[in-house]
Amino acid sequence: MGKDEDKKPPKHAGPQKHDKPFIPEKPTKESGDGQGKGGGTRGK
Repeated sequence: MGKDEDKKPPKHAGPQKHDKPFIPEKPTKESGDGQGKGGGTRGK
């Protein structure tokens, strides 16, 4: 089970890379529009 969990984090690393460029949009995410988009990606 532990090994499966280790493989999950690396998979998230991919989507997280896309969040990096969105970091500057953090202020926009607070508006709510960004939060909805960010939350959807994080949920996936």
